Amino acid sequence: AVGMVVDASVVVLENIYRHYREMDNPDPREAAATGTSEVALAITAGMLTTVIVLVPVMFVGGYTQRILRPLSIMISATLVASLLVALTIIPLLASKLLRGGVRKPGLFERLLGITDKGVGLLANIYVILLRTALRRRVIVLILAVVLMAATRKVVIPLIGAELMPPMDTGVALVYLDAPTDFNARQVETVLSKVERMIMRQPGVKSVSSVAGSEPGQISFGGGGSTSQSAVITVNLVDRMHRKKTIWEIEQSWREQLANMPDVRAFRVTEYGATPLSTTKAPLDVIISGPDSHVLSELADRCAEALKGIPGLVDVRRAWYADKIERRIVVDPSLARLYGTSPAQVAMNLKAAVKGIPASAMRLQGRLDIPLRVQYAEADMAAPDKLLQTYVDGPAGAVPLRALATVEKKRTQPFITREELCNTIDITGGNTIYTIAQVAHMAREKLAKIKVPEGYEIQVSGTSDDMSTTRRRLAKALAIGGVLLYMLLLGMFKSFRHPITIMAAIPLAVAGAMWGLLAFGKPMCMPAMMGLILLGGTIVNNSILLLDFILTARAKGMERDEAIVQSVRLRIRPILMTTVSTIIGLTPLILEHAVGLERMSPLGIVAACGLAVGTFLTMIVIPVVYSGLDTLTVAAGRLWRWFWHVSAGASG
Repeated sequence: AVGMVVDASVVVLENIYRHYREMDNPDPREAAATGTSEVALAITAGMLTTVIVLVPVMFVGGYTQRILRPLSIMISATLVASLLVALTIIPLLASKLLRGGVRKPGLFERLLGITDKGVGLLANIYVILLRTALRRRVIVLILAVVLMAATRKVVIPLIGAELMPPMDTGVALVYLDAPTDFNARQVETVLSKVERMIMRQPGVKSVSSVAGSEPGQISFGGGGSTSQSAVITVNLVDRMHRKKTIWEIEQSWREQLANMPDVRAFRVTEYGATPLSTTKAPLDVIISGPDSHVLSELADRCAEALKGIPGLVDVRRAWYADKIERRIVVDPSLARLYGTSPAQVAMNLKAAVKGIPASAMRLQGRLDIPLRVQYAEADMAAPDKLLQTYVDGPAGAVPLRALATVEKKRTQPFITREELCNTIDITGGNTIYTIAQVAHMAREKLAKIKVPEGYEIQVSGTSDDMSTTRRRLAKALAIGGVLLYMLLLGMFKSFRHPITIMAAIPLAVAGAMWGLLAFGKPMCMPAMMGLILLGGTIVNNSILLLDFILTARAKGMERDEAIVQSVRLRIRPILMTTVSTIIGLTPLILEHAVGLERMSPLGIVAACGLAVGTFLTMIVIPVVYSGLDTLTVAAGRLWRWFWHVSAGASG
C-alpha cells in the first residue's frame, strides 16, 4: 500500500498547482478549492473502485480467506485514510505553502526540470498517437483484441499454476523408507548414514530426525507410518548466506539417496511446499477400491505410468503388501478339550506381548504411573517363541503349541481409507514445471490405465487445493466486477461510461501475465490477489481521463479535442501515481527479504499490469469512449428516425 496511498494526494496537489500557475492573479485558497473540487469525484471513485473489489476477497472462506483477508483489510483501511487526507489536509497545506508564491527554482529543481521536459515530450508523442488512433479506431481495437488473445493462448499455458509460489524457506524435509524387514537398530543405521550425508552440505545448521511408529500407540512427530519410516528436518542458513538454493541442495541429496541400497523410497521437499498441512504432497494420486491386493496392482501400474514425466520427482507409494504378519490359528476342538477358547487365547497372547496392568506407582502430587506385567524381553525376542507362551485353562496352563499353529502371511503394513473406502496413495513432488503442468501430464498418463469396476484413480494434492482456491477467487472477482460496475454506474449516471472505464482491465491483465512470464513466476493465489487489486487500481487512470472529457464537453469543447486535452493534461498525475505505486512494489518484486518469494507475484502482477495498462489506457480508453459515443449518437438517430416513421404511419 505504500506506493498507493500517495495517489490521491498526488492528483489533488498536481491539479491545485496547475490551477495556481494558470491564474492571472494567483490565489492559493481559490486554487486549492478549485483544484480539489475538480478532481474530488475522480479520486473518490478511484479509491472506492480499489476498495470495493477487495471486499469480496474478505469473505471468500477457507484457506484463501485466512491468507488474504488481513492483506485486504489493511489495504482498504489505508486507502480510505489516504482519501480523507487528500481531500482535507493536502488542500490546507497547499494553500498555506503557496502563499509565498512560486519561488525561484533551486539546483535540485533545475536538475529535475529534465523530468518536466520528458513528460512534456511524452505528452506530445501521446497526442500524435492518439490523433492517429482516433482516425483508425477499428485497427486499434483489433490490435487490443489480438494482444489479449495472444496472452490467453501463448502466455498463460507457459507460466503454469501453483497454489503458492515456491519459497526457499531454509527448512528441508527428507522422508525415507527402509526395507520392510529392517528392525529398529538397522533403521537407525540407515538414518545415521543419511544424516552424515546431509551434514556434509555447507550451510546446514541443525538436523532433527524422527523414526518409527509403534503400531497401536499414539505417535508424535510424524516419524512415519511404519517402524521403517523416518522424517528428517534440516535447518539451513537463510538464502542470503549460502551459494546454493534449497532446490539445488535437495537435488544433490536426491542423487545421493538414489544410490543408497538401504533406502527403499524417499521424498525430499522444502517446508511449506504444500501450503495446506492436510495435503500429503504436491501430487497425490489416490487409488480407491474394496480389495487391497487390486489396489496394490493398480498402484504398480500407476507408478510405472508416471515414470518419465518431466518435472515429477520423488514418486513414492504409501505402502507395499510385503509386511510379514503372523497369525495364530487356534484349533477349536483342541481349545474345547483344554477348556479354553480362541478369545481366551487372544487375551493370553496380549498379556504376554503387551502386558496387563497390575498396579500403579502412587506419587504424591503427581499422576500415578501404571505398572504392567508381561513376558521378559528375551522370551519374546523372536516371533517363533510365541508358541512357547502359556494359555490358562481349568486344568492349568497349557502351552500354545498344543492347541494352535502360526501362519506367516505378507500383507500391507497399515490401512488407509477415504470416505470408508480402502485407498493407497502415490505421492510426488515437482521441479522445473509447475504443479498444474505436472498434474495435467499425470492425468493424461493415468487416463490410459484400465480401471476395474468399483475402483477409482483420482489426481489430488496441491492441484486439487488450487482448483478450490481458483473457484473462490474467481467468484470474488466476479462479485467485485459487478460491484465495480454498480459503483461507476451510480457515480457517472450512465450505462456506457462504466464500460469505457472497465475496458482498461483486460489490457492490464494482459500486461500482468506477460510480467509473470518475464519474471518466471506461476499463476498462483497471490497473483490472483494482484489481479483483483489491479482491477480496482487501473481504472483510476480511466476515471481521470473520462472525468476530464465529460467536464470539458459539458463546457462546450468538441469531443475529439476534449479527448486529446484529457491525455495532455492528465498524463502527469497518471504517470506520477503509476510510478509511485510501482516504486512501492519494487522491494516486493525484487524479493529483498527472506519469505518475499511467496508474495512477489502479487507485486509483479500489480506493477507490470499497471505499467502496461497505463501505457495502453491513454490510447485505447479514448478510442473506446469515442467509439461508444459514435454508436450512441447513431443509435439515437436511428431511434428518432424509427419513431418518426412510426408516427407517420400511424397518422
